[in-house]
Amino acid sequence: MFRRYLCVDRSTANYSSYLWSNGGTTNTIVPATTGYYAVTVTNASGCTATIGTNFFLYSRPSINIMGNDTICQGATSTLNAGAGAGYSYIWSTGATTQTITVALPNTYTVTVTDIHGCKDTSDILFVVNPLPNVVITGDTVTCANQPIVLSAGSTYQQYLWNNGTSDSTITPNVSGIYVVTVTDGNGCTKSDQASVTVNPIPVPTVSSTGYYCFGSSVLVNCGSGFNNYLWSTGDSTQNIYVSAVGWYAVVVTDGNGCTGTDSINITQRNLPVVNIGGDPQICLGQTSILNAGAGFSAYLWSNGITTQTNTVTTAGTYIVTVTDAFGCNNQDIFTLTVDPLPTPVITGDSEICSGQSGTLTCNSGYQKLFMVDGSHNCIHQRY
Repeated sequence: MFRRYLCVDRSTANYSSYLWSNGGTTNTIVPATTGYYAVTVTNASGCTATIGTNFFLYSRPSINIMGNDTICQGATSTLNAGAGAGYSYIWSTGATTQTITVALPNTYTVTVTDIHGCKDTSDILFVVNPLPNVVITGDTVTCANQPIVLSAGSTYQQYLWNNGTSDSTITPNVSGIYVVTVTDGNGCTKSDQASVTVNPIPVPTVSSTGYYCFGSSVLVNCGSGFNNYLWSTGDSTQNIYVSAVGWYAVVVTDGNGCTGTDSINITQRNLPVVNIGGDPQICLGQTSILNAGAGFSAYLWSNGITTQTNTVTTAGTYIVTVTDAFGCNNQDIFTLTVDPLPTPVITGDSEICSGQSGTLTCNSGYQKLFMVDGSHNCIHQRY
Protein backbone atom coordinates (compact mmCIF):
# COMPACT_ATOMS: atom_id res chain seq x y z
CA MET A 1 0.00 0.00 0.00
CA PHE A 2 1.13 3.48 -0.68
CA ARG A 3 0.75 5.35 2.68
CA ARG A 4 -0.19 9.06 2.91
CA TYR A 5 -0.28 11.36 5.91
CA LEU A 6 -2.98 13.79 7.10
CA CYS A 7 -1.56 16.84 8.85
CA VAL A 8 -2.95 19.96 10.59
CA ASP A 9 -1.12 23.06 9.43
CA ARG A 10 0.45 24.74 12.44
CA SER A 11 2.10 27.50 10.52
CA THR A 12 -0.56 30.09 11.46
CA ALA A 13 -1.80 28.84 14.82
CA ASN A 14 -0.59 26.99 17.83
CA TYR A 15 -3.15 24.56 19.10
CA SER A 16 -3.08 23.02 22.51
CA SER A 17 -4.83 19.77 21.58
CA TYR A 18 -6.00 17.66 18.61
CA LEU A 19 -8.64 15.04 18.37
CA TRP A 20 -9.08 13.08 15.21
CA SER A 21 -12.10 11.05 14.32
CA ASN A 22 -9.98 7.91 14.40
CA GLY A 23 -8.83 8.76 17.94
CA GLY A 24 -5.52 10.30 17.05
CA THR A 25 -4.32 13.19 19.28
CA THR A 26 -1.36 14.54 17.36
CA ASN A 27 -1.35 17.01 14.61
CA THR A 28 -0.43 14.21 12.18
CA ILE A 29 -2.03 10.86 11.64
CA VAL A 30 -1.43 8.01 9.24
CA PRO A 31 -4.79 6.74 7.96
CA ALA A 32 -4.99 2.98 7.48
CA THR A 33 -8.08 2.93 5.31
CA THR A 34 -9.94 5.06 2.86
CA GLY A 35 -12.56 7.29 4.49
CA TYR A 36 -13.59 10.63 5.89
CA TYR A 37 -11.26 11.95 8.56
CA ALA A 38 -12.14 14.93 10.84
CA VAL A 39 -10.02 16.71 13.42
CA THR A 40 -11.07 19.02 16.28
CA VAL A 41 -8.48 21.45 17.49
CA THR A 42 -8.45 23.50 20.74
CA ASN A 43 -6.44 26.66 21.21
CA ALA A 44 -5.00 28.13 24.34
CA SER A 45 -8.23 30.02 25.06
CA GLY A 46 -10.20 26.81 25.07
CA CYS A 47 -11.91 27.57 21.79
CA THR A 48 -12.46 24.63 19.41
CA ALA A 49 -12.94 24.16 15.69
CA THR A 50 -13.50 21.08 13.55
CA ILE A 51 -12.52 20.33 9.94
CA GLY A 52 -12.65 17.12 7.87
CA THR A 53 -11.47 15.67 4.54
CA ASN A 54 -12.01 12.58 2.42
CA PHE A 55 -8.94 10.36 2.39
CA PHE A 56 -8.26 7.82 -0.38
CA LEU A 57 -5.73 5.07 0.19
CA TYR A 58 -4.60 3.39 -3.10
CA SER A 59 -2.77 0.10 -3.50
CA ARG A 60 0.76 0.33 -4.75
CA PRO A 61 1.09 -1.28 -8.23
CA SER A 62 2.67 -4.70 -7.84
CA ILE A 63 4.88 -5.73 -10.74
CA ASN A 64 7.06 -8.72 -11.53
CA ILE A 65 9.05 -8.72 -14.72
CA MET A 66 8.11 -11.71 -16.83
CA GLY A 67 10.15 -13.23 -19.63
CA ASN A 68 13.05 -15.58 -20.22
CA ASP A 69 15.91 -14.36 -18.06
CA THR A 70 18.46 -16.64 -19.75
CA ILE A 71 19.08 -16.93 -23.48
CA CYS A 72 21.79 -18.10 -25.83
CA GLN A 73 24.03 -15.74 -27.73
CA GLY A 74 22.36 -14.42 -30.82
CA ALA A 75 18.83 -14.82 -29.47
CA THR A 76 16.54 -12.21 -27.89
CA SER A 77 14.06 -12.19 -25.03
CA THR A 78 11.00 -10.05 -24.47
CA LEU A 79 10.69 -8.69 -20.92
CA ASN A 80 7.17 -7.73 -19.83
CA ALA A 81 6.45 -5.44 -16.83
CA GLY A 82 2.92 -6.90 -16.85
CA ALA A 83 1.06 -4.15 -14.99
CA GLY A 84 -1.58 -3.71 -17.66
CA ALA A 85 -3.31 -0.64 -19.09
CA GLY A 86 -3.32 2.72 -17.36
CA TYR A 87 0.26 2.57 -16.19
CA SER A 88 3.37 4.35 -17.28
CA TYR A 89 6.73 2.63 -17.54
CA ILE A 90 10.32 3.65 -17.44
CA TRP A 91 13.00 1.03 -17.99
CA SER A 92 16.67 1.33 -17.16
CA THR A 93 17.27 1.26 -20.91
CA GLY A 94 15.17 4.42 -21.29
CA ALA A 95 12.28 2.58 -22.92
CA THR A 96 8.76 3.64 -21.86
CA THR A 97 6.80 0.65 -23.12
CA GLN A 98 5.32 -2.22 -21.17
CA THR A 99 7.68 -4.67 -22.94
CA ILE A 100 11.23 -4.44 -24.16
CA THR A 101 13.32 -6.83 -26.25
CA VAL A 102 16.82 -7.44 -24.97
CA ALA A 103 19.83 -9.40 -26.19
CA LEU A 104 22.70 -8.26 -23.97
CA PRO A 105 23.52 -9.51 -20.46
CA ASN A 106 22.60 -6.94 -17.79
CA THR A 107 20.32 -6.19 -14.86
CA TYR A 108 17.20 -4.57 -16.26
CA THR A 109 15.02 -2.37 -13.99
CA VAL A 110 11.52 -1.01 -14.61
CA THR A 111 9.51 1.54 -12.60
CA VAL A 112 5.73 1.44 -13.03
CA THR A 113 3.48 4.38 -12.08
CA ASP A 114 -0.31 4.15 -11.92
CA ILE A 115 -2.83 6.91 -12.52
CA HIS A 116 -2.67 7.92 -8.85
CA GLY A 117 1.08 8.37 -9.00
CA CYS A 118 1.72 5.22 -7.03
CA LYS A 119 4.93 3.48 -8.11
CA ASP A 120 6.64 0.14 -7.90
CA THR A 121 10.03 -1.01 -9.11
CA SER A 122 11.27 -4.43 -10.19
CA ASP A 123 14.47 -5.74 -11.73
CA ILE A 124 15.69 -8.88 -13.44
CA LEU A 125 19.17 -10.28 -13.95
CA PHE A 126 19.46 -11.21 -17.61
CA VAL A 127 22.06 -13.81 -18.61
CA VAL A 128 23.33 -14.51 -22.14
CA ASN A 129 25.12 -17.85 -22.47
CA PRO A 130 27.76 -18.24 -25.18
CA LEU A 131 27.11 -20.64 -28.03
CA PRO A 132 29.02 -23.91 -28.06
CA ASN A 133 32.21 -23.63 -30.07
CA VAL A 134 31.74 -26.70 -32.23
CA VAL A 135 34.30 -27.46 -34.93
CA ILE A 136 34.20 -30.60 -37.05
CA THR A 137 37.62 -32.26 -37.21
CA GLY A 138 38.93 -35.07 -39.38
CA ASP A 139 40.04 -35.70 -42.95
CA THR A 140 37.58 -34.49 -45.57
CA VAL A 141 39.11 -36.08 -48.65
CA THR A 142 39.43 -39.85 -48.81
CA CYS A 143 39.12 -42.92 -51.00
CA ALA A 144 36.19 -45.30 -51.07
CA ASN A 145 38.24 -48.06 -49.46
CA GLN A 146 39.74 -45.79 -46.78
CA PRO A 147 37.15 -44.79 -44.14
CA ILE A 148 37.46 -41.44 -42.38
CA VAL A 149 35.98 -40.19 -39.10
CA LEU A 150 34.45 -36.75 -38.59
CA SER A 151 34.26 -35.66 -34.94
CA ALA A 152 32.24 -32.85 -33.37
CA GLY A 153 34.00 -33.13 -30.00
CA SER A 154 32.89 -34.96 -26.88
CA THR A 155 31.78 -32.23 -24.45
CA TYR A 156 28.22 -31.59 -25.58
CA GLN A 157 24.91 -32.96 -24.37
CA GLN A 158 23.38 -33.76 -27.73
CA TYR A 159 24.51 -34.24 -31.32
CA LEU A 160 22.46 -34.39 -34.49
CA TRP A 161 24.00 -34.86 -37.93
CA ASN A 162 22.11 -34.20 -41.13
CA ASN A 163 22.34 -37.90 -41.97
CA GLY A 164 20.35 -38.71 -38.84
CA THR A 165 23.26 -39.86 -36.67
CA SER A 166 23.14 -38.76 -33.03
CA ASP A 167 26.70 -39.72 -32.06
CA SER A 168 29.62 -37.36 -31.64
CA THR A 169 31.37 -38.97 -34.63
CA ILE A 170 30.34 -40.25 -38.04
CA THR A 171 32.09 -42.23 -40.77
CA PRO A 172 30.95 -40.82 -44.12
CA ASN A 173 31.21 -43.07 -47.15
CA VAL A 174 29.82 -40.80 -49.86
CA SER A 175 30.71 -37.30 -50.97
CA GLY A 176 28.59 -34.44 -49.65
CA ILE A 177 28.10 -31.72 -47.05
CA TYR A 178 27.90 -33.07 -43.51
CA VAL A 179 26.30 -30.77 -40.91
CA VAL A 180 26.22 -31.33 -37.15
CA THR A 181 24.16 -29.41 -34.59
CA VAL A 182 25.29 -29.69 -30.97
CA THR A 183 23.48 -28.73 -27.78
CA ASP A 184 25.39 -27.83 -24.62
CA GLY A 185 24.39 -27.97 -20.97
CA ASN A 186 22.67 -24.56 -21.20
CA GLY A 187 20.49 -25.72 -24.07
CA CYS A 188 22.37 -23.55 -26.53
CA THR A 189 22.89 -24.95 -30.02
CA LYS A 190 25.31 -24.31 -32.83
CA SER A 191 26.12 -26.00 -36.11
CA ASP A 192 29.21 -26.65 -38.16
CA GLN A 193 29.65 -28.32 -41.51
CA ALA A 194 32.32 -30.11 -43.49
CA SER A 195 32.48 -30.86 -47.19
CA VAL A 196 33.59 -34.45 -47.74
CA THR A 197 34.94 -35.85 -50.99
CA VAL A 198 35.04 -39.64 -51.33
CA ASN A 199 37.04 -40.52 -54.43
CA PRO A 200 36.37 -43.86 -56.15
CA ILE A 201 39.08 -46.48 -56.02
CA PRO A 202 40.93 -47.19 -59.27
CA VAL A 203 40.09 -50.50 -60.92
CA PRO A 204 43.11 -52.06 -62.64
CA THR A 205 42.59 -55.04 -64.94
CA VAL A 206 45.55 -57.37 -65.27
CA SER A 207 45.62 -59.04 -68.69
CA SER A 208 47.78 -61.84 -70.05
CA THR A 209 47.54 -65.18 -71.80
CA GLY A 210 47.73 -66.66 -68.32
CA TYR A 211 50.62 -68.96 -69.13
CA TYR A 212 54.12 -69.01 -70.52
CA CYS A 213 55.97 -71.64 -72.51
CA PHE A 214 58.78 -73.52 -70.82
CA GLY A 215 62.02 -71.64 -71.13
CA SER A 216 60.38 -68.34 -72.06
CA SER A 217 58.36 -65.60 -70.35
CA VAL A 218 54.95 -63.99 -70.72
CA LEU A 219 53.86 -60.35 -70.72
CA VAL A 220 51.50 -59.29 -67.93
CA ASN A 221 49.83 -55.92 -68.56
CA CYS A 222 48.06 -53.77 -65.97
CA GLY A 223 46.71 -51.08 -68.27
CA SER A 224 47.50 -47.39 -68.51
CA GLY A 225 46.16 -44.29 -66.78
CA PHE A 226 47.55 -44.75 -63.29
CA ASN A 227 50.20 -42.69 -61.53
CA ASN A 228 52.07 -45.52 -59.85
CA TYR A 229 52.35 -49.28 -60.10
CA LEU A 230 53.72 -51.77 -57.60
CA TRP A 231 53.82 -55.46 -58.46
CA SER A 232 54.30 -58.31 -56.04
CA THR A 233 57.61 -58.85 -57.81
CA GLY A 234 58.77 -55.39 -56.73
CA ASP A 235 58.52 -53.95 -60.24
CA SER A 236 57.02 -50.50 -60.65
CA THR A 237 56.19 -50.51 -64.36
CA GLN A 238 52.91 -50.88 -66.19
CA ASN A 239 53.97 -54.21 -67.70
CA ILE A 240 56.12 -57.05 -66.42
CA TYR A 241 57.48 -60.25 -67.92
CA VAL A 242 57.25 -63.35 -65.75
CA SER A 243 58.77 -66.80 -66.17
CA ALA A 244 57.65 -68.60 -63.02
CA VAL A 245 54.40 -70.24 -62.03
CA GLY A 246 52.27 -68.43 -59.42
CA TRP A 247 50.00 -65.53 -58.57
CA TYR A 248 51.05 -62.01 -59.54
CA ALA A 249 49.37 -58.98 -57.95
CA VAL A 250 49.62 -55.27 -58.67
CA VAL A 251 48.64 -52.23 -56.62
CA VAL A 252 47.96 -49.07 -58.63
CA THR A 253 47.69 -45.49 -57.38
CA ASP A 254 45.69 -42.82 -59.19
CA GLY A 255 45.95 -39.04 -59.16
CA ASN A 256 43.89 -38.79 -55.97
CA GLY A 257 46.22 -41.10 -54.10
CA CYS A 258 43.63 -43.87 -54.09
CA THR A 259 44.78 -47.45 -54.57
CA GLY A 260 43.27 -50.48 -56.25
CA THR A 261 44.53 -53.99 -56.85
CA ASP A 262 44.15 -56.94 -59.19
CA SER A 263 45.95 -60.24 -59.64
CA ILE A 264 46.38 -63.10 -62.08
CA ASN A 265 47.54 -66.72 -61.87
CA ILE A 266 50.26 -67.70 -64.33
CA THR A 267 50.86 -71.33 -65.35
CA GLN A 268 53.51 -73.03 -67.47
CA ARG A 269 53.01 -74.93 -70.74
CA ASN A 270 55.44 -77.63 -71.85
CA LEU A 271 57.07 -77.28 -75.23
CA PRO A 272 55.74 -79.42 -78.07
CA VAL A 273 57.84 -82.50 -78.85
CA VAL A 274 58.90 -82.70 -82.50
CA ASN A 275 61.00 -85.35 -84.24
CA ILE A 276 61.72 -85.10 -87.94
CA GLY A 277 61.30 -88.37 -89.77
CA GLY A 278 62.70 -89.18 -93.18
CA ASP A 279 65.56 -90.85 -95.09
CA PRO A 280 68.76 -89.19 -93.84
CA GLN A 281 70.86 -90.47 -96.76
CA ILE A 282 69.93 -90.54 -100.43
CA CYS A 283 71.66 -90.79 -103.73
CA LEU A 284 72.08 -87.90 -106.04
CA GLY A 285 68.90 -87.39 -107.97
CA GLN A 286 66.72 -88.98 -105.31
CA THR A 287 64.39 -87.19 -102.82
CA SER A 288 63.81 -87.47 -99.08
CA ILE A 289 60.48 -86.58 -97.52
CA LEU A 290 61.02 -84.96 -94.13
CA ASN A 291 58.01 -85.25 -91.79
CA ALA A 292 57.64 -83.13 -88.60
CA GLY A 293 54.62 -85.06 -87.34
CA ALA A 294 50.97 -84.18 -87.09
CA GLY A 295 49.07 -82.25 -84.42
CA PHE A 296 50.75 -78.86 -84.52
CA SER A 297 49.18 -75.54 -85.36
CA ALA A 298 51.99 -74.24 -87.51
CA TYR A 299 55.19 -75.41 -89.19
CA LEU A 300 58.13 -73.45 -90.48
CA TRP A 301 61.09 -75.14 -92.14
CA SER A 302 64.41 -73.45 -92.57
CA ASN A 303 63.92 -73.57 -96.33
CA GLY A 304 60.63 -71.65 -96.00
CA ILE A 305 58.20 -74.56 -96.26
CA THR A 306 55.19 -74.20 -93.94
CA THR A 307 53.65 -77.67 -94.20
CA GLN A 308 54.02 -80.78 -92.08
CA THR A 309 56.23 -82.46 -94.71
CA ASN A 310 59.16 -81.12 -96.65
CA THR A 311 60.47 -82.84 -99.79
CA VAL A 312 64.17 -82.16 -100.21
CA THR A 313 66.93 -83.24 -102.61
CA THR A 314 69.87 -81.21 -101.42
CA ALA A 315 72.28 -82.26 -98.72
CA GLY A 316 72.36 -80.09 -95.65
CA THR A 317 70.84 -79.33 -92.27
CA TYR A 318 67.10 -78.82 -92.13
CA ILE A 319 65.43 -77.17 -89.12
CA VAL A 320 61.71 -77.22 -88.44
CA THR A 321 59.94 -75.00 -85.92
CA VAL A 322 56.52 -76.23 -84.83
CA THR A 323 53.94 -74.25 -82.86
CA ASP A 324 51.20 -75.84 -80.75
CA ALA A 325 47.71 -74.57 -79.92
CA PHE A 326 49.06 -72.51 -76.99
CA GLY A 327 51.63 -70.73 -79.11
CA CYS A 328 54.54 -72.68 -77.66
CA ASN A 329 57.15 -73.70 -80.21
CA ASN A 330 60.05 -76.09 -80.42
CA GLN A 331 62.59 -77.17 -83.04
CA ASP A 332 64.23 -80.27 -84.40
CA ILE A 333 67.22 -80.62 -86.70
CA PHE A 334 67.62 -83.10 -89.53
CA THR A 335 70.83 -83.63 -91.47
CA LEU A 336 70.50 -85.01 -95.01
CA THR A 337 73.38 -86.63 -96.83
CA VAL A 338 73.28 -86.95 -100.65
CA ASP A 339 75.74 -89.52 -101.97
CA PRO A 340 77.15 -89.14 -105.50
CA LEU A 341 76.35 -91.84 -108.04
CA PRO A 342 79.08 -94.53 -108.56
CA THR A 343 81.28 -94.26 -111.71
CA PRO A 344 82.19 -97.81 -112.82
CA VAL A 345 85.00 -98.40 -115.37
CA ILE A 346 85.21 -101.64 -117.42
CA THR A 347 88.60 -102.73 -118.66
CA GLY A 348 89.66 -105.78 -120.66
CA ASP A 349 89.46 -107.20 -124.14
CA SER A 350 86.99 -105.34 -126.19
CA GLU A 351 87.45 -107.61 -129.24
CA ILE A 352 88.26 -111.32 -129.48
CA CYS A 353 88.20 -113.96 -132.20
CA SER A 354 85.65 -116.62 -132.39
CA GLY A 355 86.57 -119.48 -130.17
CA GLN A 356 88.62 -117.28 -127.91
CA SER A 357 87.68 -115.92 -124.50
CA GLY A 358 88.09 -112.42 -123.15
CA THR A 359 88.29 -110.86 -119.74
CA LEU A 360 86.31 -107.82 -118.63
CA THR A 361 87.15 -106.22 -115.29
CA CYS A 362 85.18 -103.56 -113.36
CA ASN A 363 87.05 -101.28 -111.11
CA SER A 364 86.84 -102.25 -107.47
CA GLY A 365 85.38 -100.46 -104.43
CA TYR A 366 81.72 -101.22 -104.91
CA GLN A 367 79.55 -103.22 -102.62
CA LYS A 368 77.46 -104.80 -105.40
CA LEU A 369 78.41 -105.71 -108.94
CA PHE A 370 76.06 -106.77 -111.72
CA MET A 371 77.19 -107.67 -115.24
CA VAL A 372 74.64 -107.94 -118.05
CA ASP A 373 74.87 -108.92 -121.65
CA GLY A 374 73.61 -107.08 -124.63
CA SER A 375 70.18 -108.36 -124.00
CA HIS A 376 70.29 -107.06 -120.44
CA ASN A 377 70.57 -110.55 -119.06
CA CYS A 378 72.62 -110.80 -115.91
CA ILE A 379 75.68 -112.88 -116.71
CA HIS A 380 77.55 -112.26 -113.46
CA GLN A 381 76.90 -110.74 -110.05
CA ARG A 382 79.05 -110.29 -106.99
CA TYR A 383 78.18 -109.11 -103.49
